[in-house]
Amino acid sequence: MPQDWSQGNLGWDGWLSSDEYPKIFNPGNERLWTANARVVSGVDLQKVGDGGYALGARAHQIQQDLMQLQKPVDEPQLLSIQLDDKALFLSRWQQQLLKVLQASPSAENKTILDAVNTWDGTASKSSLAYGLVKSYRLQVAKALMEPFNQLCQTAYQNCDYFAATHQWEQPLWTMISQQKTQLLPINYLSWSQFFVEMAKKAYQQQSKKDGSSKLLTWGEKNSTHIVHPLSRFVPLLGRLTDMPTAPQSGDRDMPHVTGHEFGQSERMVVSPGHEENAILQMPTSQSGNPLSPYYGLGHIDWMQGKPTLFLPGKTQWHMTLNPLKQN
Repeated sequence: MPQDWSQGNLGWDGWLSSDEYPKIFNPGNERLWTANARVVSGVDLQKVGDGGYALGARAHQIQQDLMQLQKPVDEPQLLSIQLDDKALFLSRWQQQLLKVLQASPSAENKTILDAVNTWDGTASKSSLAYGLVKSYRLQVAKALMEPFNQLCQTAYQNCDYFAATHQWEQPLWTMISQQKTQLLPINYLSWSQFFVEMAKKAYQQQSKKDGSSKLLTWGEKNSTHIVHPLSRFVPLLGRLTDMPTAPQSGDRDMPHVTGHEFGQSERMVVSPGHEENAILQMPTSQSGNPLSPYYGLGHIDWMQGKPTLFLPGKTQWHMTLNPLKQN
């Protein structure tokens, strides 16, 4: 909940000394990971506070991948973690939705059920089920959390539970598991009816807008949109500066983190002393000049997860800067 500093009993109370900083030093498992998630607990967490850290699903999956590495660990193994698009976080939602639809047979529900049954456990760009399950979870969340938003807004007009925290998965899952009558949204006679209606809304949201009622693939919903800041304002400039739109696998709650305008700004794997085997992948390329032959070079490799060398190749050009001669 938001905190009111106007009374003077809350607020800034000074810096910590370096000795008081939370530390994790040389862990016994020889693994470190963050993924923008919480990395400390207890007293250390009280010091750090909640700065809006991410839900721990992506960090947990990275941890699992790191623990499963086979020695000797090499660069391709570590790159594969960055490209891991297994949908572990949504797997229980897929199972819950299956049970809901199986318990409410109808022709319309069978169409949705058939789509959910195509689940392959990944956020693959060709998946029909992944986007449907993701949308179903969000529909359920919005409907169940709205009363809490309204309650908060009586005190804080702009209160938004979803903007205030990323940590709403556990209370949400508790609500749909316990199915308390007092928490069932109005206009629904049962939790079963509520879940089925949310599934129908999700199916509509994921359907193509051409009247065919066919589902969009996850790649169609999760396509890249990487544009130059100026191309939004200068007509036709985007033809020169913007990257082509393309379907992509991955999502926010897994190691292969992707979105329309969000994702891995680079993938890098370097073992000191073995730079000849190092990997670097960048979207759009390292060149900032759209007239350069190197502009966009490597973008397709980044999209496809193709390993590219970290070290520079053979020198192609030289630039010599000569000081101005004074008369």
